[in-house]
Amino acid sequence: MTDQWLKRKSKSPTEYTETHPSYGCIGISQVSGKGVLFGSEVSHQHFISITISEARRVVDEPREFVMSDRELVRIAMTQAQFAEMITSPNRGSGVPCTIERFTGDAGQPWVNPKHGGRPQPPSPEHYTKKYKNAMGERVDLISSRLKELLSA
Repeated sequence: MTDQWLKRKSKSPTEYTETHPSYGCIGISQVSGKGVLFGSEVSHQHFISITISEARRVVDEPREFVMSDRELVRIAMTQAQFAEMITSPNRGSGVPCTIERFTGDAGQPWVNPKHGGRPQPPSPEHYTKKYKNAMGERVDLISSRLKELLSA
């Protein structure tokens, strides 16, 4: 049975390259460098990057290997998000991640012309700020109730 989408370029009977729309590669890297990531309240020095690319199969008998071609999408995740993704499948909509690049973004006004990527997420609000605000509101409420009790 032949597949209409399977393309084979031969250099010799034992050396050829195959491509197919379903062939892909996924790669995981640990990145060092400052990064703001969606779903995290801190700026990260180390994080995980996952790239999915189209691929081709290269055969040069007796060797055979897969090579990545056009990058389709690249995402970044905190190490905790990556661990949660691996260890907690089938929970809700998934784990937050930061989309760094997607080839379908061509022509979008926010695409960075330098590297073709998406803009970085907004800097996170410092995690202590929300607790300070909540504590301030509670202190005000307690203070006003104490004043009411003292005047009564």
